[in-house]
Amino acid sequence: MEVTTNTSAPKETNSVSLQIPTLNANNYTTWSIKMEAVMDAHGLWDSVDPQAGTVIDEKRNKTARAFIFQAIPEDVLLQVAKKKTASEIWESLKTRYLGADRVQKARLHTLRREFDSMKMKEGESIDEFTGKLSGMVSKFSSLGETLEEGVLVRKLFDSAPDKYLQLIASIEQCSDVDSMLFEEAIGRLKAYEDRLNQRKTNASSDNSLLFTRNENQQSPKGTGRGFSSGGRGRGSYQDRGGGSGPRGRGLYRGRGGHWSGGPNRESGESSRKPRDKKHITCFNCSKQGHFASECKKEKKVEVNLLEKKEDEPGL
Repeated sequence: MEVTTNTSAPKETNSVSLQIPTLNANNYTTWSIKMEAVMDAHGLWDSVDPQAGTVIDEKRNKTARAFIFQAIPEDVLLQVAKKKTASEIWESLKTRYLGADRVQKARLHTLRREFDSMKMKEGESIDEFTGKLSGMVSKFSSLGETLEEGVLVRKLFDSAPDKYLQLIASIEQCSDVDSMLFEEAIGRLKAYEDRLNQRKTNASSDNSLLFTRNENQQSPKGTGRGFSSGGRGRGSYQDRGGGSGPRGRGLYRGRGGHWSGGPNRESGESSRKPRDKKHITCFNCSKQGHFASECKKEKKVEVNLLEKKEDEPGL
């Protein structure tokens, strides 16, 4: 709502265009501040809050009364329409929205106790807690009380968990907390909180990657221990090229993975082919076809060719 008035009745003649705020059930504190500024700009506030011993100008009183009527809803207008002065209408609205002095003081006392007992929980974020503080600011404003910036900053620092203690101590040493803006304090704690959350995320990602590497380094189920195709070790019959037979030892021995002819556990016989001995010469009988260990002839007795004689000196 815009109102253009000619303030020639006061001392000066000026054309001023100001917007008159509208009163509702939740904005009395801000509405009263705006209305006071508007009427003071028009030179009408003295009619609402006259000084002691001063005479109220009738024309200014009617103008101030008309201003207030334009700013209040119709149901409230019907209740205060019989008031003759702007001062009476203003006090009536104040009592209606703020209550009597005793009731208002009692409500403020309860609100202060609630504000003092507020603490930031361990899992609560900065945004959540500062939202609660902003709600308390609105409640105080509805009762005509204002929370200063320094009070809010101190409350935020005193209520923060221990993980913010180092940052808060640094801020208190380097800055003037009493003159710090509430939004500035929120921004500093918010930046520190974001860094802590980022570090937790990186640590969780590193642990997950390490766990995956450990799983990949473990031997898969059903494989042997330390088996390699070109070295010694133990392994399964299947993994070493032995078909679908059972596991065993000694199937591959030596270097290069040579076949050693291990036993066939299913048949109970050796899977190694018999060796051809027809070119083998026996050292016992000098015949071919068998080894000396298999020879049936009586073993030769070795004679020391350097046998010592009694009448000869030792060699």
